[in-house]
Amino acid sequence: MNDEFKATVTGRFIGGGLFKPKESEDDGGKVKLRFSACIVLNKGQEKAINRIVEQAQQDKWGNKKPKGMKNFGAQLGDDPEYASYNSYFINPKAVDKPKAFIKRDGLCIAVSKEDDILYPGCYVAVSVRAYAYDGDPKKHIKPGVALSLRAVMFHKHGERLSDEVNPESEFADIESHETVDNDHEDDPFAD
Repeated sequence: MNDEFKATVTGRFIGGGLFKPKESEDDGGKVKLRFSACIVLNKGQEKAINRIVEQAQQDKWGNKKPKGMKNFGAQLGDDPEYASYNSYFINPKAVDKPKAFIKRDGLCIAVSKEDDILYPGCYVAVSVRAYAYDGDPKKHIKPGVALSLRAVMFHKHGERLSDEVNPESEFADIESHETVDNDHEDDPFAD
């Protein structure tokens, strides 16, 4: 593989199957398990992605882009409901589990899901590789350029993105009674 098609970019980790693969459908409708990471890129980082996508495309087809080619490089988010709205994002995938790291005292230390260091909302550096593929008309797979997820490294903390409940704030105005007597008149949750 050509090292020219690699880039390390920074952005905000939104989610995906970084530690446990999720089902992913290809152009032909075939479902496979893939590791992935949705990253909203920091401003300007899309240029590095566009460069390696263009290089992979040039290496594969020269100046003649195939008809109907798909580009799975940097995409502009257009849904106001998502963190990627009006920002570029990538969603690289991998068959093999990507490496995950945090840097301490100049050394990259491997981390796992149990370490809870890489979480939706934190900022990361991500290493990706662009690759071009021919597709298969018989299987309705169009040619394209995609990103392969190589490794992710924690960069800095950000506001956690999740539906995780903080009980202290969610239930601040509600008191609990440890014991409930058989008289349920005062119990609003009684049947």
